[in-house]
Amino acid sequence: MILLPLLLSCTPAVPDDLPEHTVAFAGDILLGRRLNTALHDPAAREQILSEVAPLFQAADLAVVNAEGVIALGGDFNDKGEPRPHMYRAHPYAIDLLAGSGIDVVTVGNNHSNDYGPDALTEMLDRVRIAGMDYAGGGHNLEDAKTPAYVTVGDTVVAIVGGDLTATRNHNATKKRAGTLLVNGMNPKLEDRVVAVYSKILDEARAHAHVVLLSPHWGENMKGEPTALTRSLARRLIRAGYDGILGHSAHWMQGIELIDGRPVLYDAGNLAIDYSTGDPNSTTSVFTLTFTQAGITSVRATPIHLKANRTRLATGTTAASIRERLTEQSAALGTPLRAEGGDLVLDCDPGRLYLPDSPPPERPVPAAPRLAETGRIFDTLPPDATPIDVRWSNGISLVGYSVLLDKLPTPKAGNIVDLYWRIEEPLEDALMIRINSQQLQDGRRSARATYDHIPGDWMLPATAWPVGKIIRDRSLIRLKFTPEGDVETWVGLRGARSALIPEHPVPDPTSRSKDLVLLHTATYTQGSARLFDVLDGQRAED
Repeated sequence: MILLPLLLSCTPAVPDDLPEHTVAFAGDILLGRRLNTALHDPAAREQILSEVAPLFQAADLAVVNAEGVIALGGDFNDKGEPRPHMYRAHPYAIDLLAGSGIDVVTVGNNHSNDYGPDALTEMLDRVRIAGMDYAGGGHNLEDAKTPAYVTVGDTVVAIVGGDLTATRNHNATKKRAGTLLVNGMNPKLEDRVVAVYSKILDEARAHAHVVLLSPHWGENMKGEPTALTRSLARRLIRAGYDGILGHSAHWMQGIELIDGRPVLYDAGNLAIDYSTGDPNSTTSVFTLTFTQAGITSVRATPIHLKANRTRLATGTTAASIRERLTEQSAALGTPLRAEGGDLVLDCDPGRLYLPDSPPPERPVPAAPRLAETGRIFDTLPPDATPIDVRWSNGISLVGYSVLLDKLPTPKAGNIVDLYWRIEEPLEDALMIRINSQQLQDGRRSARATYDHIPGDWMLPATAWPVGKIIRDRSLIRLKFTPEGDVETWVGLRGARSALIPEHPVPDPTSRSKDLVLLHTATYTQGSARLFDVLDGQRAED
């Protein structure tokens, strides 16, 4: 008897009439800095995404990358950088995202844990309570590896996220909230990246028809993917992902079709707090059509970012965005076609996976677990230097502390704590101004100004409790030549915020217009890192 081989198929044939659905994807929304100014103003908050929100609301599923943490509390987390950016947004940002039609936020990036694991925990809870889900981070490592599962009609979609940058101290552990952090910037670790995400893919396939990867990867401010990123994309697509939705570079990059499945290397930014004419502010929202078999097409709709407001691109701006994306994709061997003001790419998933079981349900907490704020005090903390400086609007600066007296070279930052008090309610909004000035050979050679909402963007002065002491903590990024001294001057910007002459600091030279000189630090070779000093203080507390 001749034994014939038994032919088995891992996937059934793909029917021609599978229902189609859509997922809208956009890149980084900068959750911090001056975007908080708009978040605190209901009218300005409404305008941030109002013009592009219909793209998300029209889709069956919408995904964006949350570049920063959404929480009231937390404190600066060491990322191994001498002067890091720290992004945290007021919880009003949750209303912004949910109200704009966002279903999944990816938190696997190098800013989600800027204010520590407790702040990230608060954000994850708020996301779930608002009816959204998250990917790429979690309350622990197992949660961080778990995709966001969304059922769309007859199709279950799994969104897998993760941070492939070289960020330090953001990773989730068995007992600590954090991101799914695997260094994808190091060629020596490429096999590990593929192994980690292949295992997550295999587990997701048990519950989902379509599995999409949304990684934070590549180099900043680049218009094309790196060779390593392209290599990872090929290997991960061939491992079985139905598509890749990338972010991190802040610039739109091209689309590559690998084995019929799309790789969007970077979607650029979705919302930023400044206006520019460079690729930071011109990109697209990508709408992907899919069935149970995978992605069948990608549509790119040009968008134009202004300070705290994102708009649909028109005219020559839209044309230049289309031209750039067409050229970028052509360089990757992928032709796009124009259609109704958008660009379109046809895809060929070519296979159908049927899940074995329903997806697990991620719990929804009854209330968010709030991170410690450390913002309101009854008395001045003992480590603060007392001072008595008053402004015409009734605000008093009653104390301060500046972390470093000696600044490390060649790069440095500093932390400034300011303690304020009012004796009657305030009606006018204002900003705190911190002015850093460099002294070289006795002359002021450079200056940098940092204005922000009090309470590190979290507590407008109109909400201050009377008689309490309000702490404002700021991390100042010093970008001066690492020589000489750096002075810290402080003031207020807003209505009726002039200094009162009868309450100057003792030395008249320490006052300039409506600014007060509080501290002078000196660049010193071999001095301690900012976070070494800060973490030492935390250990003592």
